[in-house]
Amino acid sequence: MVGKELDDDIPEHKFFLKYGPGFELGMSPGCRQDRNDSVYLNTVMKSVLDKLSFIWPPEPILNSVEKQHSLNGESRPHTPASTKLQARSASHSRDGEARCPYEWEDF
Repeated sequence: MVGKELDDDIPEHKFFLKYGPGFELGMSPGCRQDRNDSVYLNTVMKSVLDKLSFIWPPEPILNSVEKQHSLNGESRPHTPASTKLQARSASHSRDGEARCPYEWEDF
């Protein structure tokens, strides 16, 4: 799914027995049908993104120039527009798709 191969060996932990009877992560495709329709997947994705909208964006990291200005009591230098964090609500995306409310954007 994310382009990485996982080792089939499962390290021991308190839920190890839940991986029985084979105790391996790997699954063969077999004849299983994909019963996840697009409506269900979109509902799950919207729910997750709605919950993520309650998470505050990370604090900006001050570089050494900004730290020096703040130590001298000067105002902070202008931050380039390409690095500003723009908060966008999931309902106001450009393409109408649900998305994470915080994203880096070029202006």
